[in-house]
Amino acid sequence: VKQIIQVSGSTSPVATIRVNGEKVSVEEDGKFFTFVQLLPGNNKIKISSASSDGKILTDTRKVFYVP
Repeated sequence: VKQIIQVSGSTSPVATIRVNGEKVSVEEDGKFFTFVQLLPGNNKIKISSASSDGKILTDTRKVFYVP
């Protein structure tokens, strides 16, 4: 059984978002979302936002999945 969760948020419309290294589309209003498959046990979800001037902010969340 696969467990998939949605990762979503909002940022500047011109920012570049990556979730676990994969580029995610940002809407005109700055909202973004993607889906991440969880594995049993500990899962780390790393979200990075890069601004047009090169500044990068990163947040890592931990999710524990019990099938």
